[in-house]
Amino acid sequence: MGRSTLISLVLLAACSDGGPSQPERPDGGQFCTAGSHTCPGGTRCVNSYCTPTCTGGTACPAGTFCGGPTFPDDVCAPVTPVTCNSPVACPVAHTCLLGRCLSLEVIGDGGQELCTTGVAQDKCAPDAVCYNIGGANNCIGLPSCGQDGGCPAGAISAACNLQPDGGHIIDGKAPICPLTQCAISTDCISTALCAHAFSNVTFGTCQFGITNDACASNADCASAAVCDFPDAGPGADAGDIPRCRCVINTPDAGVCAGH
Repeated sequence: MGRSTLISLVLLAACSDGGPSQPERPDGGQFCTAGSHTCPGGTRCVNSYCTPTCTGGTACPAGTFCGGPTFPDDVCAPVTPVTCNSPVACPVAHTCLLGRCLSLEVIGDGGQELCTTGVAQDKCAPDAVCYNIGGANNCIGLPSCGQDGGCPAGAISAACNLQPDGGHIIDGKAPICPLTQCAISTDCISTALCAHAFSNVTFGTCQFGITNDACASNADCASAAVCDFPDAGPGADAGDIPRCRCVINTPDAGVCAGH
C-alpha cells in the first residue's frame, strides 16, 4: 500500500480508545471472534459482531439490505454506510479511522498467526483484509458498503469490493469498503491513481505514485515521477522491485512534493 495510507494505519495498533465501555456508543450486537462459530443461526461474524445473513434470499431486518444471496455477499448491511469521526461513534469493539468503524481480528479460522498482505487469499475472514500495521500484519475488519455501493469518505480507496457488474475487486471478500484496494483509478480518491504493480494479484492499490511507491510502469507513478527498475547486474538484490522516483526538475515536481 502507499506510504501515506500505511502511516495512517499505524493508528489502528490499539484498535480502541482503551477506556471503559461507554453507554453512549452504538450497540453493535453480540460480539464475536472470526472462526469461533459462536454466532446464532442466521448470522455470521462480520467486523467483530454477529450480523444477520440473507443466504438464498432470506429477508433482511428493516434498515438493512442483502448484498447478495450467496456467500460471501449474503450479509445484511445498513442501507446507508455507517460513518464516524471519533471512536464513540462506533460500537465498543471498533475504532474510528478514516471515517470508518474498523476492528482488529484474528485470522479467518480463529488462529493467531499473521496474515499475508497483498493477496486475495490473505488468511483473513471475508469481512477483513490483511494490512501491515506498525510492522506487523493484521486482519482488519471493514464496514459493509451501502446499498448504492458507496463507502464512507476518508480512505484512499473509495471503492466497494462488490462491483456493479457483480465481480469483486478482491476475490473471496464480502461487499466491504477496502482501505487501499482498487480495480481502476476512479476507485481511488481524485488525487490518487490505481497502480497494478504486482502481476500475481488481479487488484490494484490506490497510491499517489511518489518516490518509493511500487510500480510496474510509469503509469503507476505521478506525472512528475518515473518507474525506476532495479539494477539487475551482479550483486543485485533479487527482492528489489521497481519503484517510483520523483523527477525534481520538471514543471509538475510539486505533484510529488505535495504528499
